[in-house]
Amino acid sequence: MAAKRSDPNTTAYRAPTTVGDRPGWVQRHRLSLRYRPGEFRQTVERSRRGLLVPTGSYLHSDGTTERFQCAPGPAGWRYVGELPDEGRVDVAVDSRGRPARVELRAGGWVLRGGVSGPEVIWLRAAAADPAEALEHSAAAAGFSGRSPGLLVATARSLRLAMGDTVRIRLVRVTDPVLATVLVDQEWSLTEFVEHPTESRPLPVEGYRIIDLATGTTERLHLCGDVALSGPGVELDTLRSPPTLP
Repeated sequence: MAAKRSDPNTTAYRAPTTVGDRPGWVQRHRLSLRYRPGEFRQTVERSRRGLLVPTGSYLHSDGTTERFQCAPGPAGWRYVGELPDEGRVDVAVDSRGRPARVELRAGGWVLRGGVSGPEVIWLRAAAADPAEALEHSAAAAGFSGRSPGLLVATARSLRLAMGDTVRIRLVRVTDPVLATVLVDQEWSLTEFVEHPTESRPLPVEGYRIIDLATGTTERLHLCGDVALSGPGVELDTLRSPPTLP
């Protein structure tokens, strides 16, 4: 199989790469920034002024590509992902990091919902007949699913400090028909590594996520509002820097 040619103006993610016996995220992954000299600094400055937003693609473990863009807004943050067969993920969070509006499309189904007070409220219907949507609600902090946009939204809502651990309940949405089930998870911020660049360090946060029903442990690594790797997914391409705090 022919090797993929690299775009010299692209920020790319490479995984896995072993770096000696160093612990933590660096041992498993490397963030490789490929820009011409001086170009990355200019790109970061344009990103800070709102002229660029993170745009790229994620690769799921089943080979599916999710093309995305995300950006901070006047009162929060928004993520839009496009998947094959008209699949779509649209997540908007408010100023407190809560998912105020979520729309998911897959397999001929559509789910719309958001957080209202201590509850998550959502409607699920066949895309061809949205008038027949049924309303559901549950005491939960947000949504969970295969899209990295939902993982980033949850991490932003928790606002954990290094070493913090919290238990939360989420509404997990599963493919291919957007079925829902409540899950209890434990999130911990366990790693923080700064990767030097010519402009400023890129901070990478490492989260441990435990399913409290099964004991399954998964890892999530974020750089700003971009997931570098997570449960069943990894960053494939990134055409502009992440939005950093």
